[in-house]
Amino acid sequence: MKQTIVNEKKQRNLFHRKATNRLHKFKNRNNLKTNKYEENKNRFDSTYNSI
Repeated sequence: MKQTIVNEKKQRNLFHRKATNRLHKFKNRNNLKTNKYEENKNRFDSTYNSI
């Protein structure tokens, strides 16, 4: 009986870890996108202002 409880706990932890990893991946991808956008915007602003 105790063994099944331990196994269930392991499964739940594994699933949770996978889910959080997926979340972090997605978060990081979004951060990259926003950073790139900011960079481009700044570049555009600087060139536009220098003209």
